[in-house]
Amino acid sequence: DRMDEADRATITHNLVELINQTNLDLILPNLLQRGVFNPIMADKYRRRGPHAFTHLLASLLDTGHHDLVRLLKPGFDIEQHIINTQHGFHQNGLENLGLQHDFVSLGKTPLTVHVTRATRRKDIETPDGPHIYPMGSKPRGYFFMINNVQFVNNIEKTRIGSEVDERNMKSLFEQLGFIVESYRDQGLEDMKRKISEFASRREHSRYDCCVVAIMSHGRKGRSQLDSSIVAVDGQLLDTAWVVEQFNSFNAPQLIRRPKIFFFQSCRGYEEDFGVQPTMGRVEPDGQRSVRIPSMSDTLIGFSTLPGFRSNRDVYLGTWYIASICEVFMKHAHDTDIEDMLKMVNQKVESLETELGALQTSTYENRGFRKFYFNPGLYDDPTSNPFTER
Repeated sequence: DRMDEADRATITHNLVELINQTNLDLILPNLLQRGVFNPIMADKYRRRGPHAFTHLLASLLDTGHHDLVRLLKPGFDIEQHIINTQHGFHQNGLENLGLQHDFVSLGKTPLTVHVTRATRRKDIETPDGPHIYPMGSKPRGYFFMINNVQFVNNIEKTRIGSEVDERNMKSLFEQLGFIVESYRDQGLEDMKRKISEFASRREHSRYDCCVVAIMSHGRKGRSQLDSSIVAVDGQLLDTAWVVEQFNSFNAPQLIRRPKIFFFQSCRGYEEDFGVQPTMGRVEPDGQRSVRIPSMSDTLIGFSTLPGFRSNRDVYLGTWYIASICEVFMKHAHDTDIEDMLKMVNQKVESLETELGALQTSTYENRGFRKFYFNPGLYDDPTSNPFTER
């Protein structure tokens, strides 16, 4: 329930005295017992302790109390801070004060991608052979990527650091044996045209796989589970529309071939401060059919859960893409992609912003079988690489 407005006004009027005279270590246990705070909220306040002064300064900046900032931190360049904020170089005054709001820096040296080569074909040398996608064509297939960084008239903040994601994903999939097609800063109509044309390309039938990555700002979608990608002109593109372009009707050349998607974007404005999502899912059994489901053989990776924000480091790129590149380059030689995405999730979950925000990546399996990249190993060139599946 919301606090009574009169009570809220009383607290606000006496806020300075409350701050000066309250011993948080003593009062927190009592607040927990009375249900004013829950354990997660209390833990957040405890962990913020070392940075309390910085957060106070940031709040004063946000609310225009510049004289108080000058009093508490002489020499701080408020005018330059305002210019930087207007251009999206940092958020909430935290970067120049030593903290960052929607990303946490883990050093300043980006990952260098070096993919470990496979020594044996996991798709043909394991007992699960019939349930594993063939991955031996050279090249493997296409890796299609759109990365929106700079937005028209600054309608969205520049995605500083995303060029690291773009470079690393390009290097990763080149080393995995893919033909890379990369585009930057696309408006809505350009995005839709490029995606639909790529999905219907006849050349897909010659290769074993297709991978798509789209990186941008994002919004909550029309449904609870959907999300939208922000084009550089500010218009929105539903992720569901993107995936639909690769179904059996729109992309017949990709029937029975694995189709993998990575969406790096926010899916809402909520921040995760420790509430764990439920992972259960009920899937109804269906009647066996000789027809091919329109959305089968599809794996969709999302950087965050529906409704939540996704985090980016200005030096290292986004948590999600950086984790994909690191996990895949180390484990793609002998590990199934779903197991690697679980490793990615564990890595992302281990990170935390300076304000205590967490992130949980997720993926959807739509009739997707076991999949190994087999980096460096290809079909016998004397055999027919285009055998029908």
